[in-house]
Amino acid sequence: MPMAFDHELIAPSGLTPRGFRVLASAGALLLASAGAHVAMPGLGPEDERLAQQLRLAQGEIELLRIRTQRFDSLFRYSARYKVPADLAALIYDGALREGLDPDLGFRLVKTESGFEARAVSWAGAVGLAQLMPNTARALMPGITTEQLFEPETNLHLGFRLLRQLIARYDGDLRLALVDYNGGPRKVVEFLQEPDPDVLAYVRRVMGRR
Repeated sequence: MPMAFDHELIAPSGLTPRGFRVLASAGALLLASAGAHVAMPGLGPEDERLAQQLRLAQGEIELLRIRTQRFDSLFRYSARYKVPADLAALIYDGALREGLDPDLGFRLVKTESGFEARAVSWAGAVGLAQLMPNTARALMPGITTEQLFEPETNLHLGFRLLRQLIARYDGDLRLALVDYNGGPRKVVEFLQEPDPDVLAYVRRVMGRR
């Protein structure tokens, strides 16, 4: 049932009726922010100013909460994987930017390159996310192999590729990882008879050792 503040209530000692009305409006706004349905009839200029200040304060508190959560997450990932904080930030932010769970992003990079930005596989895959240059050029025409050694660029393309593969396989992360690891032909083979090495790769990235 909606609640309304009765502005005819007796004001506390030393508080003018106008001041009491402002406080009542402020209380209503705070209750509204907590999910309560509150009726606030006839807000005046002073009430509007107070309401604006409250909205700004709530926005700043939410921003602080998000920043604190990010800091805590980066500290935790940096300690868990023993990587510098700046690299942890690139992986964390890059995964979120592409709509991936940061846990998945860290496990992918650990499995692919062991967090080595200059890693090159026997097949020629490059960098943190171990991208083949031709695959990278399909995602970003004109990119050079040397640019793929740049952590931020490599992670951006690697996470984007994985997101696209997840969509291609209708949300099946397992098949998306098989394709990421060996291409679409590997997916066909995997569905017929899973290769033990590919299966072990998928389990590591998915956190299912």
